[in-house]
Parts: sequence; C-alpha cells; structure tokens
Amino acid sequence: MSEYYKKYEELTNRIQQSRPAEALVLMEKLANIATDAGDDEVAEDAVITQLRLASDMGDMPSEFAAFNRLAAWHLAGRSHLGPAVRWYYKWIASKLQEYPSLTREAIADFLSRMEACYVADNEGLRPVYALRMDEAAFAGRQSEADEWWTKWQNEPSDDSDDCPACETHSKVEALLNMGRPEEAVTAAEPILNGDQSCEEVPFTTCSRLLLPLLRNGDVQRSELCHLATVRAVRKMPKLVRYLAEHVLYLSITGRSQFAARLGAIMLVRSEGSQNGLIRFRVAAATWIWSVAELQQGRTHARLPRRLPWAPADQLVPLEELLARGESEARDLAAQFDARNGTDVFHQRVQSLEALATFMRDQPSAN
Repeated sequence: MSEYYKKYEELTNRIQQSRPAEALVLMEKLANIATDAGDDEVAEDAVITQLRLASDMGDMPSEFAAFNRLAAWHLAGRSHLGPAVRWYYKWIASKLQEYPSLTREAIADFLSRMEACYVADNEGLRPVYALRMDEAAFAGRQSEADEWWTKWQNEPSDDSDDCPACETHSKVEALLNMGRPEEAVTAAEPILNGDQSCEEVPFTTCSRLLLPLLRNGDVQRSELCHLATVRAVRKMPKLVRYLAEHVLYLSITGRSQFAARLGAIMLVRSEGSQNGLIRFRVAAATWIWSVAELQQGRTHARLPRRLPWAPADQLVPLEELLARGESEARDLAAQFDARNGTDVFHQRVQSLEALATFMRDQPSAN
C-alpha cells in the first residue's frame, strides 16, 4: 500500500469519528494530500465536503477558502466542475450581505466574479440579476433593487435558474426588505396556495409572512402559516432564523409561554453563529419574547446548559435576557447600516422599540 493511501485511510477514518469543526480541518488535509498525489477526484470531493461543512457551521472564511479553491480548479480547465461551481456561487452569494463585516466592495467583487463565470460558461444571467436584486433590497437601495428586478424578470429562463418556489421566495424576501409587505403577500400566493414548494419552501416563506399577514388583519391565514410550518422549522437546525419568526409571532399573539421551548432551541442553535442576520433576528425575537414573558408576570427563563452564558441552575433573569437581546439587536443594526450606507436596520430597531412599548402598556397578568 502506498504512503498516500495509508494517509488517505487514516484521515477518512478520523473524519468519520470527528465532530464538524475537526472534520473541517481534516477535510482540508485530505484535499491537500490528494492534490499532491494527483488524485483529483478525491481532492475535489474533499473540498466540496469542506465547503458544505463550513456552510452548515456558518464559518464564512472557511467556506470562502474552499469555494475559491474549487473555482480556481474550474478556471484552470476542469470544466466538469462547472455545475458545482455555479451552484455554489449562488449559494454563497445569497448570504454575503448577511455578514456585516464584509464590505460592499467585497460583495460587489464576488458578484462580478460570479457573472464572469456564468458568461464564460455560456449560462444565463437570471440568477446573477436575482442576487444583485437581493443585495440591493437587503441594503435598502430600493431604486437599484427595482432595476435589477426588471432585468431579472426580462432575462430569458434557462437551466441555470432556481426552482419556481425559490424564485418566488426571493421575490417575497426582496419585497419585505424593501418595506412592501402587501406586495410580498401577493407575490407569495403560489406558495400560500400550495402550488409551489421545494425542500425549504413553504417553511421559509410562510415563516417570513407571519407578521405581515397579522398586520394585514389576515389572522386566520397567519395562524395557518404558523401551524403548518413551525414543526418543520423546529426540526431543521439550518432554519434557525425562521424559528425566530415563530418565537416573535407567539410572543406578539400572547403565547410567550408556548414560545419558551422554541426560544431555548433558537438560542442554542444560533450561539456562536457568525451570520449577522441570523443573530439579528434571534436577538429581536429574544428581546420581544422577554418583554412578553415579563408582562405575564414571569421573572426567569429556563435555558439549556449548552449555552455558555446560562447559569448553573439554568434560570436566566428575563431582565438580563431582554437586555442581551436588545443590546445585540441595536449593535448589529448599527453595523449593517454603517456597511450598507442606509438606515434600514435602524428603522427595524425603532419598530421593535415601539412594539416593546406597546406590549408593556398592556394590562399585566399580575
């Protein structure tokens, strides 16, 4: 047995027994020894696995590093990697704006690289236009988002497009980010009516529409969306940002005690996440959930020991939990707005302030 295969077997055995963080490091080692040995297939599989692990962990630097290696191989002539590279371009680009530490210039550069790749591979540019629209809408640049929306819709469809359900979800997210909830609900009709679905839709879309439907007075459909999706969202760790929407919804509708278990799961799953948007939504939900619980006369929340900041008795004073959520929401809002050059997140914090004040002014359960 060659020295390479001895190392290969040793690493693969260790990877199978490792936790994700250690497996991520070992996958990079496997890719390196396979590259040195000229075993391209193993090296490529290892880098793709490394990329997926990093994505699941929310480790954007490691995800970038693995993707850049894959993209470099594709650019160097490994044309068979084209579908994977184009797919991961979409996957990564869809999340870039969610990390406030990434500059606008870095995001623009990545999208330009993606567009160049699609052009070189003779693929349609609808996914690129959709992602440019998403980024502009997220940042609050409405006129720019509308321009990219038009380009996206006018570009002919081809095999590079997302599935219909994902495209509809993108429209809903963009409209919500631009402060047009009524249009978002209208755009979501194919999903709300059950005509479109995929692996994550309708769970994601319905979760995002809980509060817009409630504000529109469509209480019945809002509750149906909650009941139809909360179980699936709770079971899928990667949907923690949408779990926060359910915690917020239950807290606003007078069921903060029922939100307690979901809130505990939400906090554990988001702990240590580098994704700023996940952290912002979790912080916002924690803030309002704490206010609602205090208004019901409760003083402490029981949180899992897995949270490093939870005390030994697992009982966290709600006033402290509220302060933690509010502080992080405000801090992240400031970071996003500073990067984006708008006040979109500041406006969201103001809405949370108004909501918290309204809830405090309601008759106490005591």
